[in-house]
Amino acid sequence: MITSETGSSLNINFEFVSHFGGLISDVVVAENYTYIGQGQDFVVLNTSNITDPSPAGRLNTFSLIKEIEISGNYAYLTDFENSLLIVNITHPSSPTLESRFNLTGNLTNLAVTGNYAYIVKENNSLLMVDISDPRSPALVEVYSNPYITSISDLDVAGNYTYLLDRNNGLFIVDITNPRYKKLINMYDNVNKSKDLGVWGNYAYLINESGFLEILDISDPFNIALAGSYDVGILPYSFTVEEKYAYVTSLSGLFIVDINDPSSPALKGIYNSQGAKRIDIEDNYAYLISDNSLMIVDITEPSYPIIGGRYDSVGKVDSVSVKDNYAYLAKGDEGLLIVDLNDLSVPKIAHICDFDNYIYNVYLVDNYAYATYENGLALVNITDPHEPEIVSTLNISANISDVVIAGNYAYVMDKNTGLAILDISVPSSPSLISNYKSSDYTKNVAVAGNYAYISHENNNSIEILNISVPSSPVFENIYMTPGSVYGIAVAGDYAYLASGEKGLAILNISNPSSPKLMNIYSTDFASDVTIEGNYAYVIDTEKGVVTLDITNPSSPIIAGMYKTGGGIKSIATSGNYVYIADMNNGLVIICMQTEPDRIPPASVTDLKGNSIGPTWINWTWNNPDDADFSHVMIYIDGTFITNTSDVFYNLTGISERSTHTISTKSVDFSGNINTTWINNSATTYSINTGGSGRIETLEDIANLELKDVDTQYLGINSFVTYEFTRAGDFIDSVSFFSLRNTGRIKSTIEILKDRSKLVKINPEGVVYKYFNIWVGDQGFSSPANIADPKINFKVDRSWLQQMRVSPENVKLQMYNGVTWEVMPTTVKGSDDSYIFFEAYPFGFSTFAITAQTTLKSTLEDDMPIQTKSDNIESRPQTSNPWTTIVSIFLITAIGAGYLFLKKEKD
Repeated sequence: MITSETGSSLNINFEFVSHFGGLISDVVVAENYTYIGQGQDFVVLNTSNITDPSPAGRLNTFSLIKEIEISGNYAYLTDFENSLLIVNITHPSSPTLESRFNLTGNLTNLAVTGNYAYIVKENNSLLMVDISDPRSPALVEVYSNPYITSISDLDVAGNYTYLLDRNNGLFIVDITNPRYKKLINMYDNVNKSKDLGVWGNYAYLINESGFLEILDISDPFNIALAGSYDVGILPYSFTVEEKYAYVTSLSGLFIVDINDPSSPALKGIYNSQGAKRIDIEDNYAYLISDNSLMIVDITEPSYPIIGGRYDSVGKVDSVSVKDNYAYLAKGDEGLLIVDLNDLSVPKIAHICDFDNYIYNVYLVDNYAYATYENGLALVNITDPHEPEIVSTLNISANISDVVIAGNYAYVMDKNTGLAILDISVPSSPSLISNYKSSDYTKNVAVAGNYAYISHENNNSIEILNISVPSSPVFENIYMTPGSVYGIAVAGDYAYLASGEKGLAILNISNPSSPKLMNIYSTDFASDVTIEGNYAYVIDTEKGVVTLDITNPSSPIIAGMYKTGGGIKSIATSGNYVYIADMNNGLVIICMQTEPDRIPPASVTDLKGNSIGPTWINWTWNNPDDADFSHVMIYIDGTFITNTSDVFYNLTGISERSTHTISTKSVDFSGNINTTWINNSATTYSINTGGSGRIETLEDIANLELKDVDTQYLGINSFVTYEFTRAGDFIDSVSFFSLRNTGRIKSTIEILKDRSKLVKINPEGVVYKYFNIWVGDQGFSSPANIADPKINFKVDRSWLQQMRVSPENVKLQMYNGVTWEVMPTTVKGSDDSYIFFEAYPFGFSTFAITAQTTLKSTLEDDMPIQTKSDNIESRPQTSNPWTTIVSIFLITAIGAGYLFLKKEKD
């Protein structure tokens, strides 16, 4: 068995041609225009005529659109590539991309107000992005809190950000100074909440139990439940307009009168056909489902009526192409026929309605063979604009695949095996045989006198002799390298999509004894199609992976294309590939088989994002080319590495030293953009030598105390600096000296708050921030020292107050980009302190942190407001957050001052 690695001889260049359909993800209405996310398209609809919404403009983006916000002349989008896109909509008929800001981590929610975009990342942190210059957005701050673990929605109103945590309730964060945020209160909602909106003095939220809850937030420090209303099962989202709340749910659109928040009452119901998102403009509700926009007249809330409708193609399960027409299996929407005579603007030619869910479609001559759950339909497509369903035949209960060969249809049932139909007379197909397979089956391929059946569960294919279709005979069973999710046969070879194993290639010249020729490794191969000398592998991570199989025993990577959604099937015709995407509709790309000689664009916005005394962190935006591969990194003219990331961290360098990063971008074909993109940055300086005068980068107001010790450093000797000044919780710093350097000072700076050299908070609760500097001019580098160690202590009373176990105390070190947890162990204790030992990889800015136990802390320490049937009877407290704010957020108070001072300086 041979496992091949990715080659470098890509000779297919895929170019995007057009996109058609896709799931509708969000809707926002502004004046006469409605903005929706449709797959990877940002679509502008003219809704000035409510009864006839029509497309006005469209922008094809890089990935599936998640959320949309409109502010002024700009639309703000988040997508599944973890980017913030800013689109100029000054002219709605021609939206243009102003900028694309790449972020890391899964982006889940978005809100825009003023000069900032607020984005939830990974459900547990809040990103603040400065959008005052739409062409150059910048990340300002990242806010996290150990009590916030599963954010489901957010809203911004006035000086507060409201974060709805699915498990822990509503958190209110003061953002008066965007660079200095502080948690001021929370409301513990016992039911899992999923959607949030703030209007006036009230916060509205819906939970998974089906309740719309109304909270009085007129005093953010004292939140109270005002009222609630049961809207039924599975609510999706809502909005509020004047005195009504409009809630979409599985049961329909509920219009709830909230004029008296303490006693909300149902006003009207509309069958919204599964609509999940909603926006209100004037007297109309704009509701979206996966496939459509419905405009509902709510002039009379008691009797809402449909006003207009816009339908999208939505998801696509399967695609086949013939004679400039694409045939799309559209599930419960039937068979959709698309006119491709103008590839730049695909158009619907016809929709064939069925009473069943259509899974696959197979084309032969003038017929389309469409499978549904328990049967096969034959459609005459002589005229694609007027197709005719000529027959249907119910066969079994769970059909998964179909292949047509000659006058026979080979229909695969997951549970019962292979059914063979005689289709010589399309108007009356007949079942002529059944073959009961030995295990759960998925796919079938036919070549000559043999049928090849894939078994997904037991890693095998079953080979049948079908020379007599009415009497198939078992030939052999072959154990495959992994599960088989798709199978294709061409010539003497079978190609198996084998999940995480990749593409397995078998020689089947002797069907009774197949031989494994090769396994081409991919992330997860889910299906395969063969056309000519190419195998098109559907990979769940990489998209369409195209292999040159001129020599099947040695496949070579030829090209890749990722749609941004979940690919279900592909079809080829000439130089075009047609991709059926579960979320993105139909994507059409063109294959250029000539070698790609066009390099990708250069990186943009290259800058020194974070600079310290011994590190420089550079960031940039990668080019948007579909075939972009990586960036070549040079430091001071020397090649260092290749990376597809959007940052590079240079460490272990000297203070007061200037370094230049130079980049070139490269695509999958090996084309190099020869344009150098450069940036130079200089590290900070810290002086602790000479006269003994100690200079610092920190603001004096942030220094709690300094402690200094001097030791003689000899070659190959162990050195310990001891610190005894009152209030210093660092007992000693030690390391192994590799050189004779004489008398060297070490300085401890105990900080009141986070260092000005650091832009983000560490995870967990912070006990203390501090800096350690050894020597001068970047002395503490691997060339001079080894095995650094820090001994420190933590006050017992703090651990008890925070309910922290000593084993959960960790030293974190800032590496120029983020915080890293250093190996930390408990060494002992006395009546006042717990003593620890930590092993950093150098000396820099540190934080002593602890991970608290959320449940016990929330229940026992935090004065949480909870829902109560008798709110008035709750005992009054002076300020329920005095304790937790003084403990947990003390580190944030100084940070605001530092950032303001830094900006001023």
